[in-house]
Amino acid sequence: MALFGLSPLILSLFASKWFTDSTGGLKVAEFTAFLAILTGIIHLLGAINLHVEPQLPEVDVSTATEGGDDDIEAPTERTPLVGNIKKLETYDSTWDVLNDYHFWILAVASLLTLGAVRSIYSLFTTKFLLFLSV
Repeated sequence: MALFGLSPLILSLFASKWFTDSTGGLKVAEFTAFLAILTGIIHLLGAINLHVEPQLPEVDVSTATEGGDDDIEAPTERTPLVGNIKKLETYDSTWDVLNDYHFWILAVASLLTLGAVRSIYSLFTTKFLLFLSV
């Protein structure tokens, strides 16, 4: 989430440094052209680096039993990937989720982690802006 907040900061830094006129106004046409070119380059790099995994041929599980494996069930989307795990609880309402202490442990851990990361990014952003202003 912190990186998402840095994007407008960097773009406004570019706009104020290279796309302002002598009166301090933004050159909108040039900045929009810059954004269009930058976005095109990023999309082009993404398209070049995109790797599509080859599709495996579909196998009909009901007819593909070999060697007398008739007593084994075909896996479904609810078949666990790891054996011997306890059954997970299902919740019927939001109130049930809020009453579960595991939810609050996850929420507090996430908030503490994101808060610390956000302060680190703001520190680096301040140092970066001080470096550019020198």
